[in-house]
Amino acid sequence: MVPSPSHEQQPLTHPPDPPPWPAPPEALSEARNFILSAASSPHPTLLIPDRDADGLSSGTILSVTLQLLRKPPSLIYTHFVSLGRSIFSSEERGVITHLCKQHSVSHIIVLDQGSRVSSPLVDDDDVKTLVIDHHHAHGFPEGAVAVSAANNPPVATSSLLTYILCAELHPEVREKAAWISLVGLFGDLGAQTKIDTPPYPPELAAAKKMYKITHIVKMVSLVNAPRRTPECNTVDAWRLLQLATAGGDTTPKMILDGDGELVLRLKDARERVNSEVKRCGKEPPRFTKDGRTAVVRIHSRYQIHGVVATRWARSLKGKDLKMVLVANDGYIDGRVNFSCRVVRGKEEVVDVIALLKGYAERDAWVRDNVGTEFANGHRQASGGGLEREVWERFLEKGLEVEMNSKGRETRKREEEAGQRNIRNTLDMWVKKLK
Repeated sequence: MVPSPSHEQQPLTHPPDPPPWPAPPEALSEARNFILSAASSPHPTLLIPDRDADGLSSGTILSVTLQLLRKPPSLIYTHFVSLGRSIFSSEERGVITHLCKQHSVSHIIVLDQGSRVSSPLVDDDDVKTLVIDHHHAHGFPEGAVAVSAANNPPVATSSLLTYILCAELHPEVREKAAWISLVGLFGDLGAQTKIDTPPYPPELAAAKKMYKITHIVKMVSLVNAPRRTPECNTVDAWRLLQLATAGGDTTPKMILDGDGELVLRLKDARERVNSEVKRCGKEPPRFTKDGRTAVVRIHSRYQIHGVVATRWARSLKGKDLKMVLVANDGYIDGRVNFSCRVVRGKEEVVDVIALLKGYAERDAWVRDNVGTEFANGHRQASGGGLEREVWERFLEKGLEVEMNSKGRETRKREEEAGQRNIRNTLDMWVKKLK
């Protein structure tokens, strides 16, 4: 009998553990301890949320949680960064330091503001700082406790990250704040985001069903509208969400049907924003020499460059086209603010931040003068703001776009885009924000 050949027994393999979500466990633990410390402090806590739906929802969830942890509402303050400023600017740090000293603040919590390596946000060693964020960042302010969801896919929005942090601190957070986290999540990622499977907490899908997606989406549009207007009256949007802390079984529908005057002001802001988006959506795109970027220039006092960029990114197509950049030279005097979005349907991963930095590298003067408000945010949704002189040089030497006299390459691409989209405006497909 011939013996069977021997085979080495292969060791059993196990699938790798999924990466931690939504952030490293040690960072989540440190952030929770910070929140507990703020809640128990006899001194005020200062919340500094971003002005959009994600930031305002994050701040509201923190406010709800602190109150559930017995922090008196009179000891929870809120501050919004001045229009056109970054929280990391010396002017804004001065304002925050003054507020902390004036009101004897012991803790500040910064939500959805982005992050970077910087000196402390408060010029006072006795004030503790927590940063909660989900934007791409290379570091955090000196001395701050920080928790970021940027490197743990699927990237959680700041409101979802805040919700997951706080849900472990009090049993009532889940029932009171799950739907609030959806306002921020849908505001950043859209209502089509799939949240029915892990790693998303199961109560999110339940809240989406219970509170009706149509009502949550209406909340998103109302909360986002004021920050886009010239007056930037974010306080109205904040007040709307604060109705969720009023007690009882507060729902989005109850809030929308409740404070009539407040809701009417927000609806008016939304209508004005929609009208401005429609007007600016008629500006045609130009194309960079390499064909990778469509550039649209608008002039508006409204902060709508991101909205217009998103809509063009859904419409424009091209073999080499990767992103849309909408530049607004009317939003802040003396500056050009811009937003970039990846065009829909690209199979490869497009890194907008890398694209912008690559364009800036083409000209040494541009590279050295773009400053810190450039190529921040997310890899697929970035932007910034430049002094007008820097922007014009970036347009000419970096992006290589001729905006006045059209070269042959530019004309060819515009003609091709026109054949795909008979009317080269947003009129035929743009819809009002609901």
